[in-house]
Amino acid sequence: MRKLGLLAPTVVGCALLFSCGAEELASTQGGALQVTPYDVTRNQIAVGGELLALVPVASVHLDRVEAALGPDRALLCVVRHGEEGGATLQLLEAGRTPRVLLRTDPSSSLSRPAWSPEGDRFALVLERPPRFVDSAAGPRLQHQGEVLVGTREGRFARRGTLADVARVLGWDGSDALLLARYAPGDLPSELAARLELGSDRAETIALPGPLYDLGLDGGRLTYLRSAGPVVTLPAPTQQVALASAGLDGAGERLLVEGEGLWPRRLSVEGTQLRYRLEGSGEERMAELDAPRAAPRVAPARGPLAATPTLPPLPGLAPLLASLPMPYVHQVYDTPNDFAGYWACGPTSTLMAVQHFNRLPAWPVTVNIPSKHTSDYGAYVAYKYTAFGTTFNRMQTDSQGKAAYGAYGWCTDGGGGWAWRMQDYAKKHQLSSDFASSSSFSAVKNAIDAGKVVVLSTQLTSAGHIITVKGYTSDGKLIVNDPYGNKTLGTYPNYKGGDTVYSWSYVSAKWHITVYGTVTKTDPEYKASLESKSFPQAMVAGTTAKAEVVYKNLGTASWNGNTRLGTTEPRDRASAFASADWIGPSRPAAASNIKGSTATFAFTLTAPKVSAEKQFKECFNLVQEQKAWFSEKDQGGPSDTALCVTITVTPAPVDADGDGVAQDKDCDDSDPARHPGATEICNGKDDNCDGAVDEGLSCNPEPPPPPPASPDAGTPPTPAPTPHSPSGGEDMSGGCSLAESPAPAATFPLLCLLAALAARRRRR
Repeated sequence: MRKLGLLAPTVVGCALLFSCGAEELASTQGGALQVTPYDVTRNQIAVGGELLALVPVASVHLDRVEAALGPDRALLCVVRHGEEGGATLQLLEAGRTPRVLLRTDPSSSLSRPAWSPEGDRFALVLERPPRFVDSAAGPRLQHQGEVLVGTREGRFARRGTLADVARVLGWDGSDALLLARYAPGDLPSELAARLELGSDRAETIALPGPLYDLGLDGGRLTYLRSAGPVVTLPAPTQQVALASAGLDGAGERLLVEGEGLWPRRLSVEGTQLRYRLEGSGEERMAELDAPRAAPRVAPARGPLAATPTLPPLPGLAPLLASLPMPYVHQVYDTPNDFAGYWACGPTSTLMAVQHFNRLPAWPVTVNIPSKHTSDYGAYVAYKYTAFGTTFNRMQTDSQGKAAYGAYGWCTDGGGGWAWRMQDYAKKHQLSSDFASSSSFSAVKNAIDAGKVVVLSTQLTSAGHIITVKGYTSDGKLIVNDPYGNKTLGTYPNYKGGDTVYSWSYVSAKWHITVYGTVTKTDPEYKASLESKSFPQAMVAGTTAKAEVVYKNLGTASWNGNTRLGTTEPRDRASAFASADWIGPSRPAAASNIKGSTATFAFTLTAPKVSAEKQFKECFNLVQEQKAWFSEKDQGGPSDTALCVTITVTPAPVDADGDGVAQDKDCDDSDPARHPGATEICNGKDDNCDGAVDEGLSCNPEPPPPPPASPDAGTPPTPAPTPHSPSGGEDMSGGCSLAESPAPAATFPLLCLLAALAARRRRR
């Protein structure tokens, strides 16, 4: 029984803030309205930079809002409720109280409405949960939706018999609707159709396919068509065209054509269509009246287009739950000979399986984006046997090459199928349930029960599957996105592990849960401390050597990314960091790896202190970009197993800067005097050994005799010394060097006077 939720008019908290003129109204047809967060509990609806309305929501992280502006300034808003599911249709009219016209049950939703040319009616799709239908390849999903035509008074009628309608593209006059229909498939492409309201007869509009992102722009159908199916985004060599055609499918014109690009329509500006290349964010223009042949373009790699400035939203709320699992990128972690562009479903399911440790590491070297080792990517593409099943079913990848493993088991024709993904999990001795509709509450309850959620989303218009491992308190998901982080602009990228997406952003469709008991396995990273060498005391500014030896007890080999890191808390900047450290929190990497042991050697530099101080330094092993050895799913040791206490004393005073402390220097005001200095003849204790000029002969040599004077005649006879008497006379008072410390300049004169006095006495 259908539950449409027909209600009497209900007051809501929306506010119509701006009235558009006729020219502005015409420009909004075809989806030019912009719906963006205004603050945490309100979305803003704007056109041409002008604010039209503020729509209250439970949270912009949970609820998704879509809107359509009518020809008489009326605004229809669809609010898709993220917490429990379901949707509400609200009508805002100038001069009237806003009303709720329709509310669905939690398992259903509503598409964006489309106003009739007269503005007295509108059409939208009541979206139903998908159902399984039989096919030659097994049960596949058929997404469902039925057309409703409503009035401003809240009267609705189902029109036509189609049960697979995705959305209403627009009106063809007053009596026909142009529709996008779901093709069969878990990540479906689209079909174009026309529904006559008078007869409720529907007919398919013939267009070359597969088709994606159907729209109605400038009176023509616009669409993406590709060579083969597209999952997430096209493979780099996959041919894609943005094209337009008449409402009957005739007169196709190629607007943009190239390999690996994915243009998304934004707005119509005159005769031009503005579009953005998804995966790069670059915006471009295409002429709607272009001839059939279109220029070939390549997907650009540029910055995202500027977005309106909005009040800042709160950051990441407290993490309430998270399930550990390895991250595997569907392109960058899978083997070099496998093109993983269609492998989001298999890769996401493999990550879910690995939360339960069902498969051992299977290292494979991958060369993109740079050369590295992937422990689990081989399971996506290669044959293997586990739990009695050989995963040898073959499917071709996006380049037509044979692939096996999770990809061969989970896909058909390139797309991941829900029942195949469930079967893959079950073959690894796990359980799996299917949910045809998703809500934040349902995902949260599954995570709380220890179940991993593999979620089908509309992160791209072709559909994309991710692994949900946790959630926050404000409606955000913690995910492993196998294609990267969609919010970073360029997509794919290698930042998909532990990515944070709001529920409203992912636009979820269906999900499977994977659950069971976690297999107890030997941890990858486990070690025992064999020896350590640290100083117990240091003087500020001095250095000392430290060394730690660990034994590897885990299953993973150690390499240059096996490092000693600071703990208590982790990644703390150490006060003893030295120039030979990898970083302030990383003293050293494993070296001298011999068998199962490795050495971590480094230098400690004592910090400056004003008084004696004790420092407690704690360290532990960490495998960079993988795990700390002390994490709960690893084997230790703990973060406090290696803690040392080092006493640091202040550096002694050295006032003269001669390198000798004040308490060991005999003169701390003279840098030339200190222990170890060279003693010189200066009457000082230069080397601080308590003696002056020791070991030196500091008396000068006798001077040479004075030159002869021209007036003196015969030079006088030198006076005899006391030990060499002349004539038996005592020559005391004679010139003696030892007894005459007279200055050198007066010495000759004194000797001359002494000689003359002696001669007079002899007379």
